[in-house]
Amino acid sequence: MRDGSSKKSVSGLQVDNVADTVSGLFSTLADAMPQFVWATDADGSHFYYSRRWYEYTGMSESESMGFGFAIPLHPDDHERTLKRWRQAWEAGEDYDIEYRFRRHDGVYRWFVGRAMPIRDAATGRVRMWIGTCTDIDDARRAFDALRESQDQFTVALRAAHLGTWQYDFAAQGMTVSAETREIFGIEEDGIFTVSTFSDRIHHEYVAQVLADFGRVVNRETDEFIARYPIVRPDGSVRHAHLLGRYYPGGDGGKERVSGVIQDVTESQNTLDALQDSFNSLQDSQGKLSLALQTARLGTWEFDYATQLFDISPRTMELFGVGNSTLSLDEWDALLHEEDRATVIAAATAMIEQTAPYEADDAVIELQYRTRRPDNTVRYLLVTGSRLFGADGKAVRVAGVTQDVTEERNTLDALRESAEALRESESRFRSVVSNAPIIVFALDKNGIFTFHDGAGLTAAGRKPGFSVGRSVWDVYAEFPELLEQTRRALAGETTSWRLTMRGVTYDTQATPILDENGAIDGIIGVAFNVSEQNEIERLLRESEERFRLATQSAQLGVWEFGGPVDRLTEWFVDPSIMLPRVDGMFRRIFDFGENDRITTPDVVSRIHPADLARAEPLGEKHIAGEPYLDEYRIIRPTDNAVRWIRSTGRLYVERDNAISRFVGTVQDITEAREAEESLRESESRFRNLADNISQLAWMTDETGWIFWYNQRWFDYTGTTLEEMQGWGWQKVHHPDYVGDVTEKFADHVNRGLIWEDTFPIRGADGGYRWFLSRAVPLRDEEGKIVRWFGTNTDITDSRRADEEVRRSEERFRSLITATAQIVWTTRASGAFMSAQPGWAAFTGQSPSEYKGAGWLDAVHEDDRDDTAQQWQEAVATHNTFMTEHRLRRADGVYRYMLVRAVPVLESDGTVREWIGVHTDITERKEAEFALSEYANKQARVAETLQRSLLNTPPTHAFPGVTFSTKYEPALDEAQVGGDFFDIFALVGGKTALVVGDVTGKGLKAAEHTGQIKYALRAFLREEPDPAIALSRVNRLLHDAQSLDSPTDDDENNAMAAVMVAVLDSATGNLIVAGGGAEFPLLHRARTGACEEVNTSGLVIGAYAEGVYATTESFLDHGDLLILTTDGVTEARRGRREFFGNTGVASVAEKTVRETNEPEAVAMAIIDAARKYSASGTFRDDVCLLVLRRD
Repeated sequence: MRDGSSKKSVSGLQVDNVADTVSGLFSTLADAMPQFVWATDADGSHFYYSRRWYEYTGMSESESMGFGFAIPLHPDDHERTLKRWRQAWEAGEDYDIEYRFRRHDGVYRWFVGRAMPIRDAATGRVRMWIGTCTDIDDARRAFDALRESQDQFTVALRAAHLGTWQYDFAAQGMTVSAETREIFGIEEDGIFTVSTFSDRIHHEYVAQVLADFGRVVNRETDEFIARYPIVRPDGSVRHAHLLGRYYPGGDGGKERVSGVIQDVTESQNTLDALQDSFNSLQDSQGKLSLALQTARLGTWEFDYATQLFDISPRTMELFGVGNSTLSLDEWDALLHEEDRATVIAAATAMIEQTAPYEADDAVIELQYRTRRPDNTVRYLLVTGSRLFGADGKAVRVAGVTQDVTEERNTLDALRESAEALRESESRFRSVVSNAPIIVFALDKNGIFTFHDGAGLTAAGRKPGFSVGRSVWDVYAEFPELLEQTRRALAGETTSWRLTMRGVTYDTQATPILDENGAIDGIIGVAFNVSEQNEIERLLRESEERFRLATQSAQLGVWEFGGPVDRLTEWFVDPSIMLPRVDGMFRRIFDFGENDRITTPDVVSRIHPADLARAEPLGEKHIAGEPYLDEYRIIRPTDNAVRWIRSTGRLYVERDNAISRFVGTVQDITEAREAEESLRESESRFRNLADNISQLAWMTDETGWIFWYNQRWFDYTGTTLEEMQGWGWQKVHHPDYVGDVTEKFADHVNRGLIWEDTFPIRGADGGYRWFLSRAVPLRDEEGKIVRWFGTNTDITDSRRADEEVRRSEERFRSLITATAQIVWTTRASGAFMSAQPGWAAFTGQSPSEYKGAGWLDAVHEDDRDDTAQQWQEAVATHNTFMTEHRLRRADGVYRYMLVRAVPVLESDGTVREWIGVHTDITERKEAEFALSEYANKQARVAETLQRSLLNTPPTHAFPGVTFSTKYEPALDEAQVGGDFFDIFALVGGKTALVVGDVTGKGLKAAEHTGQIKYALRAFLREEPDPAIALSRVNRLLHDAQSLDSPTDDDENNAMAAVMVAVLDSATGNLIVAGGGAEFPLLHRARTGACEEVNTSGLVIGAYAEGVYATTESFLDHGDLLILTTDGVTEARRGRREFFGNTGVASVAEKTVRETNEPEAVAMAIIDAARKYSASGTFRDDVCLLVLRRD
């Protein structure tokens, strides 16, 4: 039986004895445990399962008994599980095995099953077996995620065609990957040493490369970058690009230089060919022609008069055509169908002289796919500019074409690999941090590189606390653990049981092998299996729990004693005492500790209006029905009126004489006040629904509309009598009403959320477009009882969509940089002649880049090194090669690979320099991602913690000074619900965000992260605070499944958020908010503060919430103050709040002495803290003060 009360006999053991064993407290505790608990007779036949078995499997009792446990076993686990179970009960030994059970919905999950025999104390024979099944599915998934991330790292390297290498200081040797061996031409089983490395370097470069590498080995620098030719054993020459970084041996890691190597022979050959070609040419036209040929660039011209394209042989090859002249229709046919519309629109705008270029030499750049006549698809980068006649009118467009197919394919592969790595790491961290396990990793020296999992809390450890420390130090008091660790580090997979701080863990450790098969560390997991050990402690503490439960619930206990004939005797006879009342009862009813209490004394405190209802006890209570009532009492000492909930039970003798009346009392005043507040809140919500900006309505379960809000009638000019039922069709556009009606009726019949877009006629006769949505409302049984719908006016946004799209295309066309910049300088290294490619990319004028002015466009952190290397190259006439960040015309920095060679005269003197800048930003980002992954294990815990904290930006923003303050409500809290964020937007704008998410701790941090980074993405796509809030609101709402929300569901997050976007150049300020405190502006001119009124619903509360922007102006010296309600709701007494008034007053007073944001922020925080009666904050505090300089 499920409750262990079966009366049948099992293997000679009387079921009465068995029932005694598994009934009562054992059954109660077994049902409370998260594992399945089961029992069998001596022959292994099951006669008992705990409640969780039936809940999980969905099996009946009759199906489960005997050997029915085998029914839900996975087919692949069936035979070995039964075999192991048979071995255990035949030998009378403990049973331990992992297998999969099918859940009632058909899903299989992994469990570890354990059992132990119960023996007869006299004979020692096995009487029965007791066992458990523990769900370990999440732990196994954590292991799979870890292995998957390691595999993906290897795949990413191969996809990028990168080899890896490492120089070990201690071993004085090198370790390389198979890709590196292939680049050097070394067989897989061949020995690779430092000598192998140096012997393969071309003799003209070996001294310089070894010198550069020696600087890293001698700690003179941390980075090693080299580009040199390699002579392979077969005599072939390959060019390699080598990157390396020095890693110290701290925290138990080995001292080493690690890096990657890439075969760049093709690009080097291209550059060498370009150099040879330039040396043989005598004029600029010849140099340009050969550069185009060497770089495999094709040329083209479009003639306005003939409307024909004239293309070079290389361009013909790229398009796969045999004619050097193309008409517009022939060119159109060569465009890829998915790119055709975009390319034709850009080309048409250029040809019709409507493209938005202000300079005559402005460059247009397009990247698109061509589908050649043989149906092959290639990516092309096309760059061109208009040429003008003497009359100032455009006569031709000329440009170049480059095949970038391989670069696009490589970039896509790198992006996919990096994204896969990030997703794998995210899944791994999420699983480990939330699973009730401990996951750890040690390097080969026994140093923790990872130590996380929710199970660490029970063991008295903090996640990440041990990272970087030796296992021999951290767990020195556990010799068994250390012995098992030694065995695992020796190559053995080990399992053991360990008890720490009263908690028992089953632990497993597995060696990790490097690519050569050597042990590089171990990884392991520990499961908490201590629940069964808690049974005796729970029994001893049961009485204490009861006492604590009554105290925590603030329950007073009472008892009327002595037999009476009539119930009313207890209420009127002063001689009847209350022999038992506790201290809480005395405090609730306002009795002193030593007061003599009679029943009339208790009755006298009941409110006169409730006395008649509180006294009666009738036959139903004598029959055994519990007594329950709520009434008011008046406390004599302070005349306070308090609500009381009283419960009790009568105990009646056989002759119906009443012997005892026992029960509890509880002060529920605050709960009653909360109920009243809830009723008021519901009334406010109904008023809100009638005043929201959307048109709102409700229908019955069939779709018949019976209610509209006032907005509907104001907009349509109709009445309820006209619109109820299906009358709404009268104000719908006749071209759409049929489809709308059909679709709405279909969704109502199927019970699906309905959403549609269509025009509705207003009272003025005009139509406006609305986004309409309706959701079903269900009762407790899931049956639809009504529908709630809204219509949101989207007319303006629809009109703006097309203009926004065109504007974005024009903007991207203007700012997108060319892939390569070709430039020339004098022999001295100075820019003198016109550099159109440089000017188009950087936006510098000739006067700005002249001489060494071009260095101003190089990132300030790279500028000095670039200048020094350039001076050395010019002085020594050596090839110049470096990497640095170059500022694009829109202010964005891009990573560039720079190479320049001298052009020599016949006497060997330098005539000029020719250089090329190649954009390698995507490659650098991929390299950074791969480098970060190599160290991720050492930074997991640190990263997880840091990502949850509010950290002020470490860099300045142009034109502003700011200060941020954050304090959690409790000193020991690291993560609260409040947050702030400051980040840059395009166009020199700055976004500022403050918010307050419901809840605390990690779950609040998770929602905070979602909101913060969603706002970053949306604002960078469209810097409009209202649009960003609307998108985040929809995102958060849709993720919460609010069709049936629950008050205690921590996943149903809401947040009060305020967003401001400031253009520091113009002072234009745009603000939008959702349920947050109004921003304050302190005006330097007047010395006074003013509020910026902006309204909107709390984020996540209502899917159709509308958010509007408020525009303002921030003058030089003005302050913007954003805060959460933790500051404004600091209070003394019950209703005296600090408020925005207090914030403004402190700001105005402080600015009279100094307008530094840090001083103003500190003054506000200190004043709000002192204002609070307790001297501390009741809620998290977040404050942001910004000054426009």
